[in-house]
Amino acid sequence: MGSYRWAYPDVQANTETMFVFDGDLVVVTKTEPSRVYRFDGPLMPFTVNVPTYVGTLPVGHVLSIAAMSADQRTLAFSNHGKIDVYENRGDVHDLAALISNPIFQQKMASDNREGGSFFPYGSCDIVLVAESKTLWRLRNR
Repeated sequence: MGSYRWAYPDVQANTETMFVFDGDLVVVTKTEPSRVYRFDGPLMPFTVNVPTYVGTLPVGHVLSIAAMSADQRTLAFSNHGKIDVYENRGDVHDLAALISNPIFQQKMASDNREGGSFFPYGSCDIVLVAESKTLWRLRNR
C-alpha cells in the first residue's frame, strides 16, 4: 500500500473512474468527451507518474463508474443517468479497440451512481450502487 503522485500528460481534469486492464491502471477523465489514459507498468513512488493517452470514448461522459469483465472483453461505464457498454471482439490486449466499440446504451433513472461491477464475478450481469443506497442489476441482454 502507498500513495503515488500522477499527472495527465496534456490536460488537467477531474477523475473519478478507473479500472485495471491487462495489469495496468487506466483512468478516465470526468469531462465531455471522456479521455482514456493508461499507466504502462507499475506506478513508481517518489516521482510523478504520467499515463499514456489511449483515446476518447465515442459515447459516455461525466463518468463515475467503470467495470471490466473478467475476460477483458466487456467494459461498462456509467454516470448518473445512463450506462454504456463496450465490447472488444478482437485482441483482448487492445484497449484502443475496446473503447472504440460501444455496443449497448441504456438510460436510467437519475441517481448518484458511484460504484459497480460485474456480478457474480465472471458473469455478464452488472450491479450498480448509488449514494441513495439504491442497487440496480442489469441482466445480460
